[in-house]
Amino acid sequence: MNYDVVIIGSGAAGLGAAIYASRYRMKVLVIGKDFGGETAKAGSIENYPGFDLIDGFDLMLAMKKQADNLQVETLDAEVMAIARQEHCFAVTAGNATYQTHEIIFAIGAERRRLGLPNERELTGKGVHYCVTCDGPVYKFSFR
Repeated sequence: MNYDVVIIGSGAAGLGAAIYASRYRMKVLVIGKDFGGETAKAGSIENYPGFDLIDGFDLMLAMKKQADNLQVETLDAEVMAIARQEHCFAVTAGNATYQTHEIIFAIGAERRRLGLPNERELTGKGVHYCVTCDGPVYKFSFR
């Protein structure tokens, strides 16, 4: 299958790029194994323009819906290989290979874990990774 652009990463940056590219009438494929990235895991977001408060997963669902309405194709898979061909790139993911003229890497970041016992269960309940995001939770708790 041929695409104008393949975007690797299905988080906010990847879906945002897909929305813009598709509005320019480009045929777009978004490949990502972790829908929504860190934004989808963020819980309540208070610093996204246009919203006083929105759940990160809900925000990503809204972006996905907008991308779907623009005929952006998505694939829940991990990219296994990228090869340069004569006039394009071949991107292998899932059980198929996709040809594209352009690749956008929107692979984001992963939280660096501390290695604490029960860290996963305590995330958001005393263990946090973003002081500007989670700091207000404790605004008055130390008085």
